Amino acid sequence: MPRGLLTQELTRQLEPFAVVFLLPMFFTFSGLNTRLDMVDNLQLFLIALAVLGLALAVAWVRPVRLSGSELWAVASTGMVVGAIGLSFVLAFQTLDCGATPCRQPGGIVELGFGILFRGLEAHWPAFVALGIAAFLLLVRAARSLLRPDSDARWFKPAEMAGFAWPWIFVCLLVVPLAVYVATYIPWLEVGHSFAIPNSGPGYAWSMDELHAQMFGYHYGLQAGHAASSPWWSWPLDLKPVWFYSHSFDLLRVAVTYNGGNPVLFWASVPAVGAALLLAWRRRSWALLLVVIAFAFQYLPWARIERATFQYHYLTAVLFAFVAVAYVLDEVLRERSLRDYGIAFLIAMGVTGLMIYPINSALAMPDWYVNATRALPPWNYAFQFPGPPQGERPPLISTDIFVLALATVVSLASAAFASFGSDLLAGRVRERTSSSAAAAEGGSQDQDPDDDQADGPDEVPIQPG
Repeated sequence: MPRGLLTQELTRQLEPFAVVFLLPMFFTFSGLNTRLDMVDNLQLFLIALAVLGLALAVAWVRPVRLSGSELWAVASTGMVVGAIGLSFVLAFQTLDCGATPCRQPGGIVELGFGILFRGLEAHWPAFVALGIAAFLLLVRAARSLLRPDSDARWFKPAEMAGFAWPWIFVCLLVVPLAVYVATYIPWLEVGHSFAIPNSGPGYAWSMDELHAQMFGYHYGLQAGHAASSPWWSWPLDLKPVWFYSHSFDLLRVAVTYNGGNPVLFWASVPAVGAALLLAWRRRSWALLLVVIAFAFQYLPWARIERATFQYHYLTAVLFAFVAVAYVLDEVLRERSLRDYGIAFLIAMGVTGLMIYPINSALAMPDWYVNATRALPPWNYAFQFPGPPQGERPPLISTDIFVLALATVVSLASAAFASFGSDLLAGRVRERTSSSAAAAEGGSQDQDPDDDQADGPDEVPIQPG
């Protein structure tokens, strides 16, 4: 947010109230509404205790002292997230679906669908979310244009007058959801609704019902498949899917498979771990974002019990390959490791040339194609065990949801405790340098050409 007299005055007026009153009230309200009776088994209690202990240990090793402007970031994030979330929850409770009652959710996942789509059906929560999102995006864009140096500080809590974290929330949640809902506009135009039952052609499902049906079908699917593979096997490239096979003259065969380059796949396993370690050591938010994106695309599949396939890994493998490229660049820069990096590049290139024909359906001799799938698990005869049979418990129970939420909050606290001191130290240095520049009669943010405008005119020197 552009800084000026109004911003400074608002900060001066609101900061004491937020720090002295709003923040203590938040923790008091949270503490009074904590339900310890929900931790009703020893295993859940021990896990929660371990997570809390980890967060406290990290905070003890790397304590963070927040100034008023950084504390305001916590309050502003709570206000934005709370305003959007409360709008959708109120719409969920108050929406009138007409003669047919609104769909009643059957679990936490379906409850999430209901809250989202009933809010969209009521319209006004969507306007609240989009209005807040548009305002924060415009402010960030204006700040980026007016002060390009602020782009390097996008993640700092005091940026945008304390609204940097709400802007991140908007970018990671509100904007993706808006794009996803926009893809259903043609479906809505034929008569379907967000949450009103018995609307539209066909099954007359609302978007709420449609998503509940999609989730219920895939979560309850128990049929197996010869080409299926578990999630843990994908980075090892153990079971590719053979999409196409055609014999031209009994001597030449064309095939297409989705296994990719096995050397790259195998290298991605240690590369992601190395990227996470380097992100921790170097306090690199960009590298941490790559690892988080990989985890968000990959780890949820560990909870899916239906038949899954290696092509489900293709959204995560992009970020894994970014980690490979980063680590390889580090290896090539290190003189003692450069030979290993060159050897990896050669192995990757040779393997890429060898598998190109079976990636592109290029007609090859039958012995070549048969050799690529001669041994398990690449051959079609090898099969992993099928999905578990029988009735399945809810994907996310109340206990798991509470534990996951506590884990996210604890890990976020631990991450801020680890990175926060460096961020705040940088902020203090910026303020100190700005104050010193002002004391010397100017600001370092000014255009250097402006300083030259007040200087003496150039005097031509006549030769001797």
